[in-house]
Amino acid sequence: MDSEILIIIALFIFIALWIFLAIYIMRGFFVDTPFYPSRLKQIDEAWAALELPSDGKNFVDLGSGDGRTVLWASQRGMKATGVELNPYLNLLARLRNVFNPKKDLVTFKNENFLKTDLKDYDIVYLYIYRSFMNKLKDKLFTELKPGSTIVSNVFGFDGIEPDETYKRFKIYRIK
Repeated sequence: MDSEILIIIALFIFIALWIFLAIYIMRGFFVDTPFYPSRLKQIDEAWAALELPSDGKNFVDLGSGDGRTVLWASQRGMKATGVELNPYLNLLARLRNVFNPKKDLVTFKNENFLKTDLKDYDIVYLYIYRSFMNKLKDKLFTELKPGSTIVSNVFGFDGIEPDETYKRFKIYRIK
């Protein structure tokens, strides 16, 4: 009898996880922003090659997914914020931050990044589709203060040449 109860509980948990995963995957396609995680090794390499600042800077990842880039930034001494609309990914990011030794430097926001106030950030990180890059273009170039840096993984802005490029990363500096 006890083993039957354990099997039912295990089956319930298994089905619940599959439902959660299905909702998570489908939601990404309906809001046109499926989750593609950044590779931290590539970010490390680009950051060093481009001599981008770290310590003491205010960093924001727009469309932060599971929070890996935000946690990466906090490990380098940046006050790091992740903005993610997907509540499941936002929850995962918050759970990952529990084990982060620099968790006091991290904030996660569950909101639409098109509505996020960007004026206090020194560095904006993006790994989003070109269509969203162009929706963000005016917002970024008007709200960010001079001296701020935009780091885009893969996609650039239509009509604006990056100030620097390293492999797949495009760097824009606000003047």
